[in-house]
Amino acid sequence: METINLYYLFDKKRTNSPSHYGLTKPINISKELASFTGFDINNTYFRFEIIRFVLNYIKNNKLFDENDKRYIIVDNELIKLLKDETNRITFYKLQEHLRYHFF
Repeated sequence: METINLYYLFDKKRTNSPSHYGLTKPINISKELASFTGFDINNTYFRFEIIRFVLNYIKNNKLFDENDKRYIIVDNELIKLLKDETNRITFYKLQEHLRYHFF
């Protein structure tokens, strides 16, 4: 049976160090995204905060496809933000379009 090194699990250097990549990397946002979200363009935000806001917008406006929940119905506000005329996109495509608003 393999033993687990508990010191590694509770190492203060490991658990207290901030991860600055992926969803937790502080980023600046574009003017278009700032006007869509109402966030201040001069502040930095985590990517997950932006995605959470957009998903709440989609959920509150009932933009998930009723027949297939994997798809998002794109309304006029999202068309302006994503600059894509497609009327239906997946969550993966949504993130692909949003990445151009992160600096």
